[in-house]
Amino acid sequence: MSNLEWLSRIEQAISISLPEVSARFDDYEIRLTVNTTKKHPSLSFYTEIDTKIFEFCTIYFDPVNQELYSYYWNEDFELNSKILFTELEEIIDFIYDAFFDFLDHVEEDDENEQVESS
Repeated sequence: MSNLEWLSRIEQAISISLPEVSARFDDYEIRLTVNTTKKHPSLSFYTEIDTKIFEFCTIYFDPVNQELYSYYWNEDFELNSKILFTELEEIIDFIYDAFFDFLDHVEEDDENEQVESS
């Protein structure tokens, strides 16, 4: 199996799971775009709010080691940390958590705008 074939299989499995993840959020649809033109191809997840597109999560693929990974802000150590995924369920959970965190920030921004306009 070629390296990009593995990425393609993961992409298909994630695509099948995205409607279920999106269903947990009433007004939002999570979408996926794939970029295979880089040394480490990526799966980027985004949503559209009021005709603006917001990317909230990117998962990278290391073709040499055949590893899927991403970065996240580790509040305990106050630095970006790298997480390796070993199972599809871990990836789906990560996407869900990243989207939930993104929505929290959107709601905070909305609240701050309302306070400023008052």
